[in-house]
Amino acid sequence: MSKKEYYTCPISLTSQFYFCPMPLRLDTYSGCINNCVYCFANNSSQKFMNDKKTDINKMRGQFTNKFVKPTKLKYVKKYFDIAFKNHKNTLSNQEGAAIPAIRRRVPMHFGGMSDGFQQMEKTERVSLNVLKLLKSYDYPLIISTKCKLISEDEYYNVIKDYKNIGIQVSLIDNRQEVANIIEPGLGPTSVQDRLDILNRYKDKWTAVRIQPFIINLTENIIDGFLEQLKTYNVNHIVIEGLKFMSSNKSVNMFISETFKKITGKEYDLLRYYKSIGAKCSGTDIELPSWRKEIYMKKIIKKCKELGMTVGAADNDLRLLGDNPCCCGNKDMPGIENVNKHNIGFATFRAQDKCNGNCCNCKVKIEYDDIKNEKQFEGNFRVVKSIKSLKKKYGENATYHDTEKDISELFDKQWNSVGKNSPEQNFYVIKTNKFDKNNMRIYRFKTEEELNLERIPKNQSSLNKWF
Repeated sequence: MSKKEYYTCPISLTSQFYFCPMPLRLDTYSGCINNCVYCFANNSSQKFMNDKKTDINKMRGQFTNKFVKPTKLKYVKKYFDIAFKNHKNTLSNQEGAAIPAIRRRVPMHFGGMSDGFQQMEKTERVSLNVLKLLKSYDYPLIISTKCKLISEDEYYNVIKDYKNIGIQVSLIDNRQEVANIIEPGLGPTSVQDRLDILNRYKDKWTAVRIQPFIINLTENIIDGFLEQLKTYNVNHIVIEGLKFMSSNKSVNMFISETFKKITGKEYDLLRYYKSIGAKCSGTDIELPSWRKEIYMKKIIKKCKELGMTVGAADNDLRLLGDNPCCCGNKDMPGIENVNKHNIGFATFRAQDKCNGNCCNCKVKIEYDDIKNEKQFEGNFRVVKSIKSLKKKYGENATYHDTEKDISELFDKQWNSVGKNSPEQNFYVIKTNKFDKNNMRIYRFKTEEELNLERIPKNQSSLNKWF
């Protein structure tokens, strides 16, 4: 009998610290059997295939418990012992950088790469014990889950008087027939079960994550969907568009074939993306900003009518949200401790100077707007795979070759233009001016500049699904 393996790095700072107010993630499992077709972690990372003899492409959508590693309570407790009990910090890079963030009580996102309440939790109970640990510190926590297990009494009794906690439920469509196809591992948890989670925790701060938002699918029923969520006292809606992968054709084919099952039509969603000017951002192929802007403005208008706030989780449209923290609003527990040293806060603060009328104004987006905010300390490993490590640093390279100081990384990305700089926002453009600290100055686009970018490359579109 083989020895049981455990996940030893349950907490870390993610690479989103450039723009995310909550880049501190906690996962009690490595791997997830919810088998969501669109899952970025499932589709992009070999970590889900702990059985290295298995072909990830053949197993896509069929992950079972044997592919999942639970963590142990002691691995989570270690971070808090270092942060608050002065134990020696033996962690490095992303994990080590989490320690000063924990000391600052930066809110932690529980469920960044896997669902902490998936079926294995019924026997492991590691998420339950971690919740008890974090509650003892009243540590600010936002839980993301799709699974009904969190509604059971054992969990509810821990959470009900946990003051510094919010609950986010992932639900990208309210039709069970759609969920059955795109989230096949959630058989035990129906759409209604997820609505029941919201109902059980209606006295807590709650949000619904429509991530990903899929054009011509949920887009067609979004008004009624939002009205339904309002009846469950949801405080906040998080929206992010579906992304394809720029380097994995099998993933893209798998996603497209799945959507054909829903529609019954030969509708190639990726082809549609490209026909209207899809853009590449890192490893992602995304809808062009102008197309996302269409449904985002519709959602924002409806949520405003219903008294719910909106978080724009697409980095290029972050300014459309109610605040720089797409995961929350002003009532979210622990929001006062979020990371403010990021490009989102810089652009929002510049927008505030414009009184909301940024087009044709002369207000600058400057690093000075966030310079005095505390940023993350420590190093970050910028290359994650052995293959890319050797390609970039040579055959004898080690991970130490990729350790970079976080503050240096941030400065470089701010000035680099594009991804991880203020210019990744649809409404922002670079200037060729630099401030006294040698940091690039940006500005908002004029209405004329924006309108030119709202013209699709190809005006024709494929057939609608419904």
